[in-house]
Amino acid sequence: FPSHDRYICPDCQTPGAVGFLCPEDSKANSNIKQATFQQGISQRAPFTIILIAINLVVFAAQLFIPGVTESLFYANIGDIHEAGSLTRAFTSGFAHSTDQITHILFNMYSLFILGTVLEPLFGKLKFSIMYAFGIFGGTLGVLLWAPHLTVVVGASGAIFALMGAYLVTMLALKQDAQQIFIIIAINLGLSFLS
Repeated sequence: FPSHDRYICPDCQTPGAVGFLCPEDSKANSNIKQATFQQGISQRAPFTIILIAINLVVFAAQLFIPGVTESLFYANIGDIHEAGSLTRAFTSGFAHSTDQITHILFNMYSLFILGTVLEPLFGKLKFSIMYAFGIFGGTLGVLLWAPHLTVVVGASGAIFALMGAYLVTMLALKQDAQQIFIIIAINLGLSFLS
């Protein structure tokens, strides 16, 4: 195949992601990948790492400080006009059920996977806005559709917002979005079943 108007002989060609590359192009491509890898996740998605750390610190506080969950992090659903309801609608997104460790593990795993893709793509500001609106949207959604619940905790609303952003991005780029549709459907099903 021609590369820079040159042909590659079968002995020199290097397999690439699509087709074959000449040795010079292959080396340049390898250098770019190595630089990106060395940059590390903490530099590409620092806000994601900070969010995970905050969630883990709050979870540790829930485990070791009696009453902290009830006093600071519960979103008391029922009367949105109650003093502190809007604050708790936000803080509840950082607390998780201490009865099931899988709650925080699944949410943080999802945040890591989605955050490391979306934060570099959208930037820290847009990513943080999506995350914050996801927390509020999830809490207000529960208020509207399940007002009988007395307590709402977890980052699931924010995770669903990130899944939605990922889905829209895949569709905008005309990529196959079947897997994210399946993941969203499974998560919705689990949320309603629990």
